[in-house]
Amino acid sequence: MTQKERNSETGKETITTNLIDAIELGSGILQSPDDLEATYRQKKGEKFQGLVLFANETCHPDNTTQLITAIVVSPNNVDDSVIYREQLDDLHARTPDLSEQHFDGGFGSEENDLRMKELGIVPIQTAIRGVKAASPMVITIKPSTETNSNTETNSNTETNSNTTAVTYQVQCANPEQLMVLAILIKSNFKAVFDLDKCKNCPFVDTCPTKAHRNEKNNTATFRFSTNDVLRQERHKNIQNIPIERRKLRAGVEPLMGLFHAGEKHTGKLRVRGQFSIAFYGFAMALAINFKRIYAFCFAQMLKNTLFVANIGSFKRIFNVFCKKCNFNASINLIYLKTA
Repeated sequence: MTQKERNSETGKETITTNLIDAIELGSGILQSPDDLEATYRQKKGEKFQGLVLFANETCHPDNTTQLITAIVVSPNNVDDSVIYREQLDDLHARTPDLSEQHFDGGFGSEENDLRMKELGIVPIQTAIRGVKAASPMVITIKPSTETNSNTETNSNTETNSNTTAVTYQVQCANPEQLMVLAILIKSNFKAVFDLDKCKNCPFVDTCPTKAHRNEKNNTATFRFSTNDVLRQERHKNIQNIPIERRKLRAGVEPLMGLFHAGEKHTGKLRVRGQFSIAFYGFAMALAINFKRIYAFCFAQMLKNTLFVANIGSFKRIFNVFCKKCNFNASINLIYLKTA
């Protein structure tokens, strides 16, 4: 903040500048006078001043070629999972047959897990975000077709919206401990282990039950919620699909590299502002899709098939192609420097 003061005796003006304390400086402060919407982010030791581009691409192995289905530009100081949550409903509406979503560790969150479960989308996460547990508790779901309409506070089952009773079981990292049936307590669960078997456990100092041990009752209690169950399920989903589909997310990396085509030799885009960069992203996505569809049509004609390409009605070609696509999708982000 700059202030001007005039000395009444001498008539001279004094300009005083108060600098903002470093603690008050955030990633959303002005990065460049020619791009007022640019923000700051540091990721994996690299600094970015600009915006972030979110892209969603089909990645089903049965597709002859893949298409970009969504492009979004956001401030790069917004968490990846928040950007994905804002686009999740639109992605499902645009591709209602979406069955699997492949992404890295940055896109997973409790809110996304709940919404994806409601939409019937299986999250395939290729990396785990955060610190790996020193002594993990493995939570398994044991579905039952029996309906328990009189579920009380201390029952062992939870009834979901489909009136299917679900039982949770917990396996401790200690091989001496038996698998324990979880008990429903209000909205959370608890699994009670035998404290005697914990004494010789190699994980006794790092176990999640450390703060919930009762010497009098000889119990060690582990507490968890439905969100913990969904998170573990997300981490394990990649192990439940064929090996050839576990690396589908890596296919989106070359796509993100194509969006660097508009950069100058300095590594910065030639346009400024979120609207202009979004326009640039949409134009690039259209060009990439058109090139892929043209290559698909040309390959069909070379095979002497009955495929007819009417250049004057490109919309019809696009619709025919989309009907042949399976909508497993992969998402990624690219940081575009403008400041």
